[in-house]
Amino acid sequence: MRRLGGVRAALCSVSLAAVASGGWPTTPAQAARSCLRGGATTIAADRDVLVVRAPRRPIGDGLGGRSVRRDAIMACWRPTGKRITMHVDVDFDWGRTDTAVRIVDQRFVGTVVMFTGVTGWRTTARVYDVYRGKKLHDSRRLCITRIDGDIGGVDDVVFPSGGGMAFTCNTPGSAGLVLYRSAASVNAEVLEPANTAVWSLAVAYVDPPIDPNAYNTPASEAYLFWSVVVAAPPDADRLVLQAKCASVLHPPEISSGCRTVTAAGAAGDARRAAEPIAGSG
Repeated sequence: MRRLGGVRAALCSVSLAAVASGGWPTTPAQAARSCLRGGATTIAADRDVLVVRAPRRPIGDGLGGRSVRRDAIMACWRPTGKRITMHVDVDFDWGRTDTAVRIVDQRFVGTVVMFTGVTGWRTTARVYDVYRGKKLHDSRRLCITRIDGDIGGVDDVVFPSGGGMAFTCNTPGSAGLVLYRSAASVNAEVLEPANTAVWSLAVAYVDPPIDPNAYNTPASEAYLFWSVVVAAPPDADRLVLQAKCASVLHPPEISSGCRTVTAAGAAGDARRAAEPIAGSG
């Protein structure tokens, strides 16, 4: 009985220590791991999202050479320390890859990976949900990344709020303009058909009209803007462009709620002529 009493006393002391410290003792396994473990360095950060670069061991290129640089590009969720490898940048004598990132909504990360080499270049774009540790969208499904060697892939890309992605392709046979409206989008929507020359892709956010009687203020709505070459006479010194815009979240009409303008001039001039109509869905 004395021994049992000692055990009870020990348990009681542990309980009191836990209460005094504000909870049960935390073990190292329960603590959040550092996003910078393994010698990683920060590329970008926004609240709970950290994008880091971590060195990796060099590998062979299959041609007798070895990489002079090999870095894992990872997104990390700070509260848990969970990391997801989005790409591994490498640098060989004959080519290299480089990754650019953009953090959206303090949760999603958009990446643009460009390969440049002696035979050309190619570009891919992806979106990741860092909280869930999952890849959401990949441009390679609809944008040819390899044609006539290593030339092809994404020409322009934007990452709207909500985990979406819109991109244009620069290779024959690929869709002209593709849109994933949000993180929940399983299938992409083709806004411009294959072999369409799409210029000046951009995303902007428009505030809806304020209703003084409304309790909550509606959130800003995202719009895509782009220009399409509709005429290119061989002897003309200026292109004829059509500026378009579309709501990111409200399908399906491309010009629903937008003024579409056709004009001669630079792509940027035509894009600025397209405006969303306030209050339209």
